Amino acid sequence: MEVRIVLGIFGIAGILFILTALHIFSGSSKTPNPAMPENTSNTSKNVSVIYIAYSPSCPHCYHLLEYVSKLNLKNVSILTTQNGREVYALLKKYNYNWDFGVPIVFTEVNGKLIVIKGYPSKEQDKEGYFMGEEYERKLCESFGGKKETSNGKYLFCWVKSNEILGNKYAIDYLINLCEENLCRMEK
Repeated sequence: MEVRIVLGIFGIAGILFILTALHIFSGSSKTPNPAMPENTSNTSKNVSVIYIAYSPSCPHCYHLLEYVSKLNLKNVSILTTQNGREVYALLKKYNYNWDFGVPIVFTEVNGKLIVIKGYPSKEQDKEGYFMGEEYERKLCESFGGKKETSNGKYLFCWVKSNEILGNKYAIDYLINLCEENLCRMEK
């Protein structure tokens, strides 16, 4: 009897997960922040451009879009897209093999592609970190990553030479880098 109840619950949860992924049933998922409309950012040649690929049913994406929409950006535009095919083709030009995980934030800085993978959902966000600073530090160590620090304070993790584990501080880092340098990607 207990086995049937547990299987029944997992069966329903599995069906809801699949339907949510297909955007047929989106329960409590939120649409992206209206302050971040798709492809309407200033993309003049003198403005840096940072790309964000997201899914409207992704709580991590929603939290990221909510965060960047509140920032006071100077000479940096955020270009958002749900077009995975376009993002894949753009990243492939830089020999980056994207696994279609979202959110993904990326741009080219001084000839180098920089990618931020992932972002904590609102529930996972502990003071800007994924599940808290200590947890994220340990996660970085387990990946064999390089910790980025400032004045002895851990900020984020370089998982690869051009790939960063996403959190608030990684986003701030990339935005600051693009305010100081022109960040652009050729389509």
